[in-house]
Amino acid sequence: MAAKTTPPAQQQAPAADSSTAQDPEAGRIQALDDRFGAIETEQREQRGILDKVLAAVTPGGDAAPPGGHAAGSGAASGAAPLPSPAAAIAQQVRDEIAAADARRAQQDADKAWRDDVTATVEKVKAEQQPRPPQTGIRARLQRAMIGKTE
Repeated sequence: MAAKTTPPAQQQAPAADSSTAQDPEAGRIQALDDRFGAIETEQREQRGILDKVLAAVTPGGDAAPPGGHAAGSGAASGAAPLPSPAAAIAQQVRDEIAAADARRAQQDADKAWRDDVTATVEKVKAEQQPRPPQTGIRARLQRAMIGKTE
């Protein structure tokens, strides 16, 4: 089974050495080497899968290259570590709440302005003087022809 999961460089043909046949410790070391090789191969495969997932999830394409870590990320390069996804989501939620509050405040200000303008218009309408009664020839003709009285 170790031959299937280990890379060709680490696979070894069954040895008919006299050293492995005579030394049980050497056989045990070889078995451990095979097991560790299989584990390392599996970890490389999983890292490749995780890098693909990270590239799909991370906006802007600043994900790690396949098979390795991103250049300049982490404490090894001396740069600040990238924020965790939970922190990024929390920041997005805070930003959306702040934007919603700003929109709500703007709507309240618009409503207050409209109410003020409406009140002013109503006040101006109430203060207008009624139209003075018509006099002259036009008013006489209207009264004679239509029978209109003001």
